[in-house]
Parts: sequence; C-alpha cells; structure tokens
Amino acid sequence: MSGTRLFGLDGDLLRRRGAIAVVAAATAATALLLAVGCLAWAGQIALSHHYPPEIAALIVAAIAVVVAILAVIGCASVVARTRREVGRAVAASAVATVAPAAVSLAVRHTRLAGVVAAAGIGFWLARRAR
Repeated sequence: MSGTRLFGLDGDLLRRRGAIAVVAAATAATALLLAVGCLAWAGQIALSHHYPPEIAALIVAAIAVVVAILAVIGCASVVARTRREVGRAVAASAVATVAPAAVSLAVRHTRLAGVVAAAGIGFWLARRAR
C-alpha cells in the first residue's frame, strides 16, 4: 500500500496543483521584476529633470541598495526567529517523547538514574558555560 493511499492523498492532483502553483509564482515574480525595473527607470527619468542623469541613476541605485539591505535584514530576522522556535519545539517534543521512558527506567534502576542525571547536569552546565 502506498503512502498516498494510506493518508488519502491524490498524488497526481497534488503534482498538477504544485506545477500550477510554480508556474503562477514564476509568472508573478517575472511581472514583479519587470514592474520594479520600469518603476526604477521612471524614477530615474523623473529625477533627471532636476539632477544630471548620472546623479539620478546613482540616486535610484542607492534606493535599490537600501531596499535590498532592509529585505536581507528582515529575512535574517525571520529565519533566526523560525530557527529558534523550531529548536524549542524539537526540544519539547524530545522531552515529551523520552520523559516517560526515562522516568520508568529511573524508577527501576535508581543507581543508573543517579549517574545519568549527574552526567546530564554536567553536560548541561558545560554547554551553558560557553
């Protein structure tokens, strides 16, 4: 039995919709790049009425660089926050998965549990000391 049938998923439908989504996203990205390029060109033409054309081009390029830097900062912020949240979720899931078995083992083997607890606390303290 395939995984798609097990979970009730239609693989062909998902592939078709995925392909449509990729084509739509590529079309939207191309249109956005064209619109931004035309906007920058129009801005340069408008600025060239007040400044020499070389200065107008530099102003438009500087604005584009500032927008790119802000986008990179925003992306880095989102990635860092997501990485932190995923790390916390994985740690919580690991604790929820391992805790019942660890408690059961500790109840049956008290000496081993003491050694493991001491080693765990030592590793935790060593990692926090960085």
